[in-house]
Amino acid sequence: MEEVDIPRYQDALPQLFWWELDVLVVVIGIFIAGIWVDPTHLLATFVVIVFATRSMNRLKGDTLDGALHHIVYRTGLLP
Repeated sequence: MEEVDIPRYQDALPQLFWWELDVLVVVIGIFIAGIWVDPTHLLATFVVIVFATRSMNRLKGDTLDGALHHIVYRTGLLP
């Protein structure tokens, strides 16, 4: 039998720079909401973005792979 190379990150989410797609969607959503609500407080928006991304990465690191997808599906937000 021949050995077959299996890609290491076959099931990984797409990345843009150092953020995975699920975190990037949250960052863009918070940024747009921050501009829409009050464009004069962009510093507060960036603080919320940093807090949200750190919390999300901590949650992703402490749980099993696919846990966030399962939570979103379980709450009915994902068909």
